[in-house]
Amino acid sequence: MNLKSIFLLSLLLSLIACKTNHQSLESEKQILSIKNSCPEDGNCNFEVIENRKLDIKTDGTGALYPQLSDGKSKVLKFEYNSDQDPRIADDKYTEIIYIEINPKIQNLRLEGKDLKDVQILFGRLCFCREQSGYFTVEKGVFQIETNKDKSVTYTLEFEVPGIPQKIKEFSITNW
Repeated sequence: MNLKSIFLLSLLLSLIACKTNHQSLESEKQILSIKNSCPEDGNCNFEVIENRKLDIKTDGTGALYPQLSDGKSKVLKFEYNSDQDPRIADDKYTEIIYIEINPKIQNLRLEGKDLKDVQILFGRLCFCREQSGYFTVEKGVFQIETNKDKSVTYTLEFEVPGIPQKIKEFSITNW
């Protein structure tokens, strides 16, 4: 074997190893497709991410953005993606809600200023000047309710003043 063949073989093996690892991590996530809390013009997903924490970072311009890192918390992620018109450039529109909670909490109700007890971050990602980005949620009601069958219902009703929203509430029962 020449040096070029060895290089190509090692590159191929490393790509296969990376892909295998990525697939195993993806299978550990719990992702649920949502219909009842989703606008008709798109699709929604709800994801529970275990053993993570939500870090709210600030970039060089002062804009907020989320970063998930290893931790002992649970992060809930609700994501809405609008249907796109392929004939229109920059037509992508997404809203994302991240909520970091203590995994041991079985029942909880927070309202208004008490929302600071959990981290809630709302993202509006679109080509919409000055109304796109991530924003902390400080106005609303968040509930966790453990049901008799041990399923858990997460409910959020919220508002980010001054920012248009398609998603203002959701209620999801996690299996």
